[in-house]
Amino acid sequence: MSRRSKRISNRNNDVNAFANTFGEQTTAPAAPIVPQVVVPTITTAAAAPTAIQRLAEGTGLQVDAVAPQQHVPPTFQNTGAVVEALAAAAAAAPAANNVAQLAAPAAAAGAQVPTNPPQQQAPSPRRQPTARRRQPARRRQSHNRRAARPPRTEQSAREKYEVCLRNLMDWKYHRIHMRGHEFTHEQLISLTDLDIYRWMKHRVYGDADADETTTPPIHYRHYSVLFWKKAISAFMVNSHMQWNEETGMGNPTRSKRVLKLLKYIKRFQTQSRGKKSQTVRAFTQEEFEQVQELIWAMDDTEDSLCGAAYFAFQYNMMARLDDTAKCKILDLRPYAPNSDCAIMTRLPWSKNVFEERDAPPQILFGAMNPHYDVLSLLGLWLEYRYKMHPEESEFMFCYDGEEDPIRIKDHLRAIMTHILKHDDFVIRDLGSLGTHSTRKFSVTFSRGMGCSKDDGDTRGRWKNSRRQHDTYASVSIPYVDAKVAAALCKGGPICYDIVPESGVTDGWILDYVTPLMSRAGIPRDVCLLLGRAMLWRIFDTSGDDVVPAEQKAYVKSAYADIANNTLETGANPVKKVPLIVGGFDTEVIIERSEEGDDGIAGVAALPGRASRDQRMTLLTSQVFNLRKEHRDAQAEQDRQFQILRSQFRRLNKNFTKFMNRPAHPISRRLPPCPLALVAEVQGTTVQVQEQAVMMELDDEPEVAAPPRHPLIAKLSKCPKTLNDLWHEYEFGLSGYKPAREFTPSERGADKSKYYRRNNFWTIVAELIRAGESVDTAIDKVYQAYGPGESVTKILAAIKHDKKRGGHPLLRVRHL
Repeated sequence: MSRRSKRISNRNNDVNAFANTFGEQTTAPAAPIVPQVVVPTITTAAAAPTAIQRLAEGTGLQVDAVAPQQHVPPTFQNTGAVVEALAAAAAAAPAANNVAQLAAPAAAAGAQVPTNPPQQQAPSPRRQPTARRRQPARRRQSHNRRAARPPRTEQSAREKYEVCLRNLMDWKYHRIHMRGHEFTHEQLISLTDLDIYRWMKHRVYGDADADETTTPPIHYRHYSVLFWKKAISAFMVNSHMQWNEETGMGNPTRSKRVLKLLKYIKRFQTQSRGKKSQTVRAFTQEEFEQVQELIWAMDDTEDSLCGAAYFAFQYNMMARLDDTAKCKILDLRPYAPNSDCAIMTRLPWSKNVFEERDAPPQILFGAMNPHYDVLSLLGLWLEYRYKMHPEESEFMFCYDGEEDPIRIKDHLRAIMTHILKHDDFVIRDLGSLGTHSTRKFSVTFSRGMGCSKDDGDTRGRWKNSRRQHDTYASVSIPYVDAKVAAALCKGGPICYDIVPESGVTDGWILDYVTPLMSRAGIPRDVCLLLGRAMLWRIFDTSGDDVVPAEQKAYVKSAYADIANNTLETGANPVKKVPLIVGGFDTEVIIERSEEGDDGIAGVAALPGRASRDQRMTLLTSQVFNLRKEHRDAQAEQDRQFQILRSQFRRLNKNFTKFMNRPAHPISRRLPPCPLALVAEVQGTTVQVQEQAVMMELDDEPEVAAPPRHPLIAKLSKCPKTLNDLWHEYEFGLSGYKPAREFTPSERGADKSKYYRRNNFWTIVAELIRAGESVDTAIDKVYQAYGPGESVTKILAAIKHDKKRGGHPLLRVRHL
C-alpha cells in the first residue's frame, strides 16, 4: 500500500472513529481524494477535534482550532455539521473547480469562508535508502540544509504517558482533549478502578462490557496493557497506595479488577489466542550474513559502507539501534595493554544506563569471518565519511553529514527494512524480523558460545541493582567483557599483522590507507589497527563488493610503488593471526596463536588453538588445586598440633595427680604397665619404666572428681569449606560435639540441616572405606560439583543427585 493510500485509509478511519465515539453517523468517501489548487479555509466556532483536522488535511480544507483550553460543547451539533460538511466536500473534491463548489457544504454548516485562500504546497518526496550516488558538491549543499535544521528531541516518558491519559479522559468524558491539556486534581481523583477497567476492555476487546474470562484479546497484548497501567498510574494522586474497594481511595490501577484483567489477557496470549505477537525474533547466522552481503551490494556507496559498519558495530556491542546512532568518535580509543590487537569504545547513551559507571569502556576484536569483522568495516566507513564530509561531527555514523542521531537512526532503520523486503533475502525461520533482531542475535550467539547470563549482562550493559554486591563491585572487569567480545567473533578473534616481505610500514599505512582519519584526530594506534584491517579487506576477494573502487585503486597503486616489496603479485600484505583470549582473576591475557607451515595463521591453526586453550585451562586449574591443597595441609597441621597439645596437657595433669597422691598400704596388686610412659613436666622428662607396682588402696572412699560438663550437640552455622564440614563430623567445630556422636534426639533437633550435611558425610565415608584418603575423597566431591561452588550449593546438588543414584564420579562399587 502506498503512502497516499495509507493516508486516505487513516483519514477514513478517523472519520468513522469520530462518528462512533460521539454518536454521529458519517459516511466515509469512497472515491480517491485529489486536493485542488484553490483551497478554502474553514474557521469553526468550536474547537476542532483531531479527526476533523485530519479529514481537512486529506480533502485540502484547513480547519483553524481554537485554544486547547476550550472544549467542544456537549451537544456536538456544530461539530457534527462540520464533519458532514467536510465529508461531502471530500466526495465532491475531484469534480470541484472553484471555491464556491468546495465551500458550499461548509458554508451551510455555519462556517466562515475567506475570499482569498492561501495556496497549498505539494509535499516534498522522502529520500529512499537506495538513492543514486550524488556528487560531492550536492552533498555539501545537503549538509548545509541539514545543519540548518534543529535536531529533533526524543519523546519523553511523560509525553508518552500523557497519550494514554488523554485517551482515557476522551473515553470517559466523550470529548477530545488536545495535546498539552492539563487535567485538574478533581478530574484525576474522580477516576475509579471501574473506569480504568472498562476503558481497558474497550481498547482490548472493542467492548467495555466484554467477558474477559471467555473473550480473547483481539486488539492489544499483555505488555501494551501493562504500559497503559504504568502510564495512568504515573498521574494518580495516590500512586503508591493500594486501591481500597470500600472507601474508593488509592491508586485505581492497583485494584483487583485490573490485575484480574491482566491475568486473563496473559492466559489467552500464552494459549496463542487473540492478537498475534509482533515481537521480532533473532537473526540466524545465514540471515545476518545475507543482510551484510545485500548491504555491500547497494548502489549508494555511503549507504553500503555506513550500513555494513553500523550493523556490525551493533552486533559486537549488543546495542540497540538508537544507542549505536549516538556513538561518538571521542569514545574510540586503543586498548592500551594490546593496542595492536583491539580497540575500545563505550555507549553511555544506552537505555539502561543511569550512572557513568554503568557504561564502562568495552573491547572490540576483529573476526575471522568477514561478515562479523567490525574493524575492517568501521575503518572503511570512517575513511569514506571524512572524505565526503570533512566537517567535524561528534557522532561516528553521521550519514550525509547528519548531526541528528534520531534522523541517523531512522535512516538506518529504513535501510534494514529495505534489505528485509529485498527479493534476494531468504528467510530461514518462522517469525518476523526487524532492527532489534541484530541485538537478539548477538545475545543468542554469545550464549551458544558458552558465555553465561551474567557475562551477557555485562556486555549488554544490563545492570541488575537487586543485590548490594552490584553497588560496590566494579562494572569494568576486563576479562568478562573480553570473553564475550571474543565469543561474538565468528571463527574466533584475530589480529592483523603485516607480512615483513611486503615492505609496508606504519608510516605508509597512515599516509595511504588512513590519511583522513589521521588528520581528523583519531588516535594513531586506532588508525594503524583499522588501517591494517582495511588493507587486508582491499586485497582480499571479500572486499570486492564493499570497498569503493577508487579507494581500492589508489591504495593498490601506492602499494605497487613500494621499493622493497618481495611478495608475489596478488599476495595479501596482511595476514590474519588467531588470538587466544584468557584471563586470571581480573587480568586479561591475549596471546597470538602459532603460525602454520606457510607462515600464515588461519583456519588450519584452530585445532592448535583449541589444544592450547585446554593446556592453559589445565595449568590454571592445577595452580588452583595446589593452592587449595596447601591451605588444607596447613589447616590439618594446625588441627593435629592442637590435638597433640591437648593430649600432652591431659597426660601432664594426670601424671601430676598420680605423683602427688599419699602412700597407702598395698591391698592389691595392679597389673604391670605394658609401655613406657613419657611425660614432659616443666621441662624435665620423667620416665616410668615398666615394673610391677604394688599399691594399697585406702579404706576410705576417694573424693570424687568434679563433674565433667558434656559437649553441646549443635551444628555450626556456615562452614566455609568441605574440609571444615568433615572436621565437624569427626571432631566438632567451635567446641561443639562431633556430629558422628549425635543421639537420635540430638539429630532431630536440627533435622533439616543434619540431613543435608549427612548426605556429604555418607559419600566421604564410603570413599574412605573404598580406600581413598580424606583429602582425596573431598577433592573428588569438589571435582564433581565445581571447585568454585559454595558449600550450600554443593549440598543442594548432592541432595538433587541422590534421587538419581548419586553423581557418577562419586559412586562406589561394592564387591
